[in-house]
Amino acid sequence: MPTSSTEFSDEDLVSYLEERLCEAESSRLEKALRDSPELRVRMSQFLGERTSSEAAPGAVWARNGLSCPDRTSWSAVLLGLVDDADLLRYATFHLETIGCRRCRANVEELQEAIQGDPERTKRQTRYFESSVGRLRDIQFD
Repeated sequence: MPTSSTEFSDEDLVSYLEERLCEAESSRLEKALRDSPELRVRMSQFLGERTSSEAAPGAVWARNGLSCPDRTSWSAVLLGLVDDADLLRYATFHLETIGCRRCRANVEELQEAIQGDPERTKRQTRYFESSVGRLRDIQFD
């Protein structure tokens, strides 16, 4: 069944171009683009506008992730070390509502690091132990 060109709002199309849609919505829009010539025409109009406004403050802001919490903040949130309710609400909003892919990748990477990789832990332990032996041999004046 073909998709209606009006099923997606202008904001949906812009969000797709700026990679702000969640994966499910992006996939749904991509399928609709394949099925709907009218939707492809609308999308090409947004592509043209986007190309002409790449230096706009909003585009620079989004491209550089200026609204994204930094990795230290994400680490603190994931470890439950944040007492600031505003930061917790914003982090949740940013990840779940906005669906920032950059932050999703950061959070997934940090979660893996927090959970630990047994092989990595073994390597780090071996490096540390080999360094400790060398430190004993150094004469400090």
